[in-house]
Amino acid sequence: MKIIGLTGGIGSGKTLIASLFQYLGASVYDSDHHAKEIMADDPVLIDQIKEAFGQDVYDNAGKLQRDLLRDLVFKNPDRLNQLNKIVHSSVRSDFREWTTKQTTELIIFESALILNKNWIDLFDYMVFVQADEPIRISRIMDRDQLDEAMIKRIMENQVFDKSLLKNDKLRTIDNSGKRLIIPRVWKLYREFTVD
Repeated sequence: MKIIGLTGGIGSGKTLIASLFQYLGASVYDSDHHAKEIMADDPVLIDQIKEAFGQDVYDNAGKLQRDLLRDLVFKNPDRLNQLNKIVHSSVRSDFREWTTKQTTELIIFESALILNKNWIDLFDYMVFVQADEPIRISRIMDRDQLDEAMIKRIMENQVFDKSLLKNDKLRTIDNSGKRLIIPRVWKLYREFTVD
């Protein structure tokens, strides 16, 4: 079994690439989806988030107020780092447990922040999805109905360690619409699944 880290900035098309790998037979762990579930269900994590960001980030019914939390963290990189530290350790543990239940020969861990943190040791290979900024902004505006200023703040906080892009275990996919992506994903799938 090989584990692949799939990353790229917001709007780059990671989810599309992940779905293509899944169609070919890989198991996909969507870290954003799992993080949202953990932030909604894990009482220890909920308490840590409330302590760090205030009781108001969860409403009276216990539901996370995502817009409020987004406004708090994307205006302040220190607060974003604080949230990431709190949530990422839970996601890492959840991923390890989830991995033990998978039977496919290829596992994809999809996350926008892999090149920002020290997770690279978990992966046999990394796939970096890239797309031109105007295309990414347009995709996010269509998908999330966020304004351009908020999108740019999010992008500014997704800083990648460029030295990792030279790693011999890193592969890239250009998803700007200039090249066909299905053949590229198929080629990578074959590379990752051949021993």
